[in-house]
Parts: sequence; structure tokens; C-alpha cells
Amino acid sequence: MKHRVDGVDVSEDALTVRTRVAPAARDVGLAVAYRWTSDGTRLGLTVSVAPEGEWNVPLPRLGVRFGLDTADAVRWFGGGPGEAYPDSSQASAIGRW
Repeated sequence: MKHRVDGVDVSEDALTVRTRVAPAARDVGLAVAYRWTSDGTRLGLTVSVAPEGEWNVPLPRLGVRFGLDTADAVRWFGGGPGEAYPDSSQASAIGRW
């Protein structure tokens, strides 16, 4: 799957990055919008995905990887508390970490 940035929109309350994720040289793909928000203390990310074209196979998984160099206090809701298998979540529990 190839990732292509189609646009970046900046507003007063958000930064939105629009991308297309698709196999090379194919008419099918995924239109993805990553919308980042912050209240000055917390960072939020909303990911919206819409299939494009006629898919005759199951849609591929689309994951988000978020890395930090160092952090004093980070909390999140999702898989944790440590590294997990990103494609199946088999090695982590869902909760607030």
C-alpha cells in the first residue's frame, strides 16, 4: 500500500491531513482524513476512512502508529500498557493507560 498526501487544511481548531492509501497502479484505494485537535493540554486524533472504487476483496487494515521520543506523563485509551501486535491486538488489553 502506498500513502499519498492529497492536502493539508489548517483551521482555528484543527489540522486535517487528507491522504490516499492504495495499492500501486490500481483504481481502488482508501481516502483517509487525519484530524488533529488540541486544547493546549490534550492531543486528539480522529481518523476517517472511506473506500474508493470497487473492492472485490476485503478492505485492508489501516493502522496508526504514534511514536514519542520521551514523555513525562502520557495517558491514552486503547491497547496497552506496552507494545502490542499492531495488526491483531492479541498481546494487549483495551483500557485506560
